[in-house]
Amino acid sequence: VLHVMSFYPVAQTLWQINGSYFYSTKRVGTYSNIGIVTSPISFLLIWVFIAPKDLFGLNLGALGLALTYILYTFSVVLIQQYYISKYVGLSWKTLAGFQITVLAFLFSINHVTQIYVTIGFLPQFGQKLFSSLLFVVIVFLLVIKRSNFFLNISLMGIKKILKNRILK
Repeated sequence: VLHVMSFYPVAQTLWQINGSYFYSTKRVGTYSNIGIVTSPISFLLIWVFIAPKDLFGLNLGALGLALTYILYTFSVVLIQQYYISKYVGLSWKTLAGFQITVLAFLFSINHVTQIYVTIGFLPQFGQKLFSSLLFVVIVFLLVIKRSNFFLNISLMGIKKILKNRILK
């Protein structure tokens, strides 16, 4: 559940950035309509993921609630970005494809670190903690590598700065 919910801050941040766009361009009506139309979807998702199997649900409990939050938030964000891309003149397919690719990549890294990292002498909590830390380190290194392209920052430069600050 924790690994699934780790994607929620990303979705919530995108939602808030999109909301700022709608407010700043005075398209609050569109923003409100998206919220009104998509609200019943959240109810349906909660029912499907949390309801017992005899009531046509999947009975997933906390995992179901986490999946509901993630799927609902990302679906609303994609709908919002459809309208934003239409107003701005960007290709929605390219934007959505990029976001879905990045999230699928992060989910894959998360899955690999969670499933394939087993350390025999650590308890289950320790293994979860280690796999989560490994995930954070991998993502951090990828962000640093990509930011090197955009910001011209190198790992050697960061090491040099840290070394100088520690020595002083």
